[in-house]
Amino acid sequence: MNLTPWCNLFSTASKYNIEVKKSRYKPLFCASVTVIIIALLLVYFTYAYHLILAGTVLSVLLLGILLAKKGKPVVVASFELDNQGRCSFDGVHYYQLLTRSRFSFLGCWLYLQYCNDNTRYNANNNDAIKRVFIFRDSLYEDDFSRLSNVISQLNYHD
Repeated sequence: MNLTPWCNLFSTASKYNIEVKKSRYKPLFCASVTVIIIALLLVYFTYAYHLILAGTVLSVLLLGILLAKKGKPVVVASFELDNQGRCSFDGVHYYQLLTRSRFSFLGCWLYLQYCNDNTRYNANNNDAIKRVFIFRDSLYEDDFSRLSNVISQLNYHD
C-alpha cells in the first residue's frame, strides 16, 4: 500500500532538473564577432575588399574547426524548474521566470525575478531582475525542450 498522495507525485514529476554545460558556441561567437569588427575596420581604411573577405571567411572557418572538438561535457551549473516557471539554483532561493524570457536557435534569454519560498511571484515586486543567456549547446536536448515549453506556456497564458 502506497501512502504517497497522487498530488505529491504529480508535483515532483512536474519539476525538472536542468543542467547547463560549458558552451562551445560562446568562444566561437565572440571570436567571430571580433574578426568581423576588425575586418570592417580594415575595409574602412583600405580598398582590398577581396583579401579582407577571404581572410575573414578563413578565420571564422578555422576558429569553427578548432572549437568543434567534442570532449566530455563539463556541467557548470544546474537548476530546478517547474511548469509555472519557478526555478531554484540552490534549493533555497527561488526565482520566477518572467514572460519576457525568449528562446531561439541560438539559445535562451531568461529574465528571472526573485520571489520568496512561501509566496508566489508578485508582479508588483520591484526587486532587481536577473538576465541570463544560455547558449543552446549548453543544454541537453531534453532540457532545452523542457525550458522552451515552459517559456512558451508562460507567454501563452499571459
